[in-house]
Amino acid sequence: MGIWTDAFTAPAEPVLLSREDFGQLVVDLARERVACTPWALLAGELCVNASLNWGSVSGQARWDEPGLGTVLHSEEYPEGLRDDDPPPWGDSYERARLLARGDAILDVLPALVSVAARHLGPNLVTGETWG
Repeated sequence: MGIWTDAFTAPAEPVLLSREDFGQLVVDLARERVACTPWALLAGELCVNASLNWGSVSGQARWDEPGLGTVLHSEEYPEGLRDDDPPPWGDSYERARLLARGDAILDVLPALVSVAARHLGPNLVTGETWG
C-alpha cells in the first residue's frame, strides 16, 4: 500500500497492517485530507498509474454507483495505443470487486471487518477459493 502526496510513500517491503493500525491509518488520512468520503472498499488488481477519479475502478465505484459485489475494470487499450511509461505517467489496467462503500470515515473499519468475515478464504475478485 502506498500514498501519493507530493511524492509516493510506501514501505520498503509489503506488510499486512493489524486491524487497529489500519483503522488509525484511515482516520489519519482523513484528518489530513489525503482520503475523503464517500469511500469504497475494493479488492483486486489496482494500478498506481490510474487516475483516482476518472478512468479508474475507484472512480467507477464513486461516480457510477454499481451494486456491491460488482467487478469493475478499466478500459484496456489496443496494443498500438498503449503507453508503457513508468508510474505515474503510463497507462493503467485495473480489475477489482466493490466490497463495501459508505459516507463516514469511521465506517471503514467495521465494513472491512464485515467483509473479511464474509470472504475469509476466497479470492475476493474471482470468487474462487485459494488453492
